[in-house]
Amino acid sequence: MEPMGQYERKSAASKIDGYLSVCEHKRYTNPELEKVESVERARVECLIHLRRQIECVESLTVEQFYAEKESTRNLAFFRETRASESK
Repeated sequence: MEPMGQYERKSAASKIDGYLSVCEHKRYTNPELEKVESVERARVECLIHLRRQIECVESLTVEQFYAEKESTRNLAFFRETRASESK
């Protein structure tokens, strides 16, 4: 893999940060170890969700895509209609 650029690095860090949570029930004598383990747990969880997203994108059929697009369009129209009626 070629080295990440600054924007790719920021994006990757942001994705992992979204899953970062410090495990409160563990008390470490070494705060650096706690940081490393927290980031590793967050990285693993992030990768699990990203892999699932890739699986879903790969398995979505053309028909399913257009059905979802139509469903979203209808929902937006419904919301706009209700908003204008309540004025």
